[in-house]
Amino acid sequence: MRLWPDERLQHLEAALDALDDAVMVVDRDMNVVGFNRAAERLTGFSRKEALASRCFEVCAGRFCKRLCDIEALFAGRGTPEDFETPVACKDGKVRLVRIRTVPLKGRGDRVLAAVRILREVTSQRNDDVAAGVPVPEVKGYGDLVGQSRAMLDLYRVLAALRDTEYPLLVWGDPGTEKEWVARTIHRLGIRAAGPFVRLYTAGAPPILVEEELFGKAGGPS
Repeated sequence: MRLWPDERLQHLEAALDALDDAVMVVDRDMNVVGFNRAAERLTGFSRKEALASRCFEVCAGRFCKRLCDIEALFAGRGTPEDFETPVACKDGKVRLVRIRTVPLKGRGDRVLAAVRILREVTSQRNDDVAAGVPVPEVKGYGDLVGQSRAMLDLYRVLAALRDTEYPLLVWGDPGTEKEWVARTIHRLGIRAAGPFVRLYTAGAPPILVEEELFGKAGGPS
């Protein structure tokens, strides 16, 4: 599907090339329809190569086969939260990239394309990525803030667990902000492209809590 006539496409490419951040525009079929010079430098793929490819062929991150932020956008699940992911580049190197995905809308508020903005943060996380467990910035981690030894230890645990595919149980006394820990795991982990759903169970009978979390046992009689 052609989104723009040739003249408008040239104007779009000129505008994108003026940006410092890498930008990739993707249509509903996951085809790359826009690719600026910063994206060429980041991924190693030329614009010609990118425009003949699908997004996961030139910018494969850890979400591509699970919870794709672009698919979520086209499915109407809202604008995904920013996230960081390792990206395999053409030269074989893996770079840590922070990604923001926003919709490009047409008439009737219909999403025509996804605009993915990529900023390399490898240098900021280089030592941590090499060790396999990213350590967060000094001021905080995700939605959490604090610089004490206990908080730094917590950040390291969350960084190690955020990409696990197993269910995680966050346990703590009332007032210990368990929800913000869960939000941070969701925002920075493999679940980031999906919705964050809060379920309040205070005062609810155990059977109702079990049904909400795991569904009703058995089928219809």
